[in-house]
Amino acid sequence: MLVEFQAAEDRFVKLMKRFFPLLAACAIWPLLAEPGCAQTEGPVNMTPKGPGGIVAIVGDEVVTRAELDKKVERRRFQLLRRLPASVVDRELAWIERDVLLGMIDTKLLLQLVRQEEKKGEGPYIRDVDIDAEVSRQVEESRKRGERIRDPEDYYRIVQETEGLSRDDFRKDLKQELSITKFLFLKVYKANDEFVPPLELKAFYQSHVDEFSTPIEVAFWQLIIDYSRDNRMDLLVEKVRKGVREKQDFAELAKEIAELQGQDPEKAGILYRKNFEELKDWVKPTAEVLRTLKKGEVSDAVPTAKNDIRFFMVEDLKQGEPKSFEDVQDVLTRRIREENHRRLLESFLVRQRKKVRILNFLPPIERESRDEKKDADKALKVETLDPPPAAETK
Repeated sequence: MLVEFQAAEDRFVKLMKRFFPLLAACAIWPLLAEPGCAQTEGPVNMTPKGPGGIVAIVGDEVVTRAELDKKVERRRFQLLRRLPASVVDRELAWIERDVLLGMIDTKLLLQLVRQEEKKGEGPYIRDVDIDAEVSRQVEESRKRGERIRDPEDYYRIVQETEGLSRDDFRKDLKQELSITKFLFLKVYKANDEFVPPLELKAFYQSHVDEFSTPIEVAFWQLIIDYSRDNRMDLLVEKVRKGVREKQDFAELAKEIAELQGQDPEKAGILYRKNFEELKDWVKPTAEVLRTLKKGEVSDAVPTAKNDIRFFMVEDLKQGEPKSFEDVQDVLTRRIREENHRRLLESFLVRQRKKVRILNFLPPIERESRDEKKDADKALKVETLDPPPAAETK
């Protein structure tokens, strides 16, 4: 599937995090907006089409085609800033499906929020709360060195970078704050926030590599240049297929280079760099390599040079791990977030069984095995016949 949906804490998740009001909740909201958030447990029916432009029914509420299209277009707007249009549009059916599943779970939770509001003395979140959260986000942005004068300037930047109007941004933020408050009051309330020292120690010992800073890495890289046709997409799929079949990565890099009319010998190079040197490499090379372990291969990585790269770590030299005392606060937060994630998943499973949910989007059909064979054949013989070799500087 699209790169965007394969990396758990990747580009889109980072965009979603900026809206979150509490640090401890940062790892929770993606469950409501990313793939897998609304599985088909419970009474979810997949039927060809809904009545009158309706794409889903959640209890006594509906999701209209217009609402879904608006959300999908926003997701597409964000992805197009990082990926070629051909890549995004090829996966549009999956994007639409994942967005709708997130909308279904959001409606489920907002229905519960409204029930709680009726029991109380008014809305969970008021305008003053939204203003305070926007001011907090403005201040956090300033601390990161971003030049933002005031909330109105912030709204302008959100409009430019995420395609959200001021009113839509505040509406989404109110929903997110309401859901967050509900989760902490009703779902996480029974969860003991105290993490026993023995649990902290055990978690640290089983994740000690995560608290070690790599200082040097030996790696291979495979580069796929941008193209206006479907050449890039086909090459990406060819590399993924080679990785799945355990093909030698260096040989795979040479083959891909040759298909692009490049010198294959210059592609099969093993680099050995420290991370200080990698700061000068195209982004996000250093960031990706830090996440890989010895022998691991990354998925397709869009870079600042408008190309796609795959990386394989041949060897990794780790520095000394941080002490338990230095990371104790991080450990506590990680364990709490994982507990919250599990609680939210089980809570949503129960809620989906209680409410009538109808999903009218048709199932997504994948290529048959014969079609895949034909595509592979076209990849090797027709579509990607290598052009004449060109001199490479």
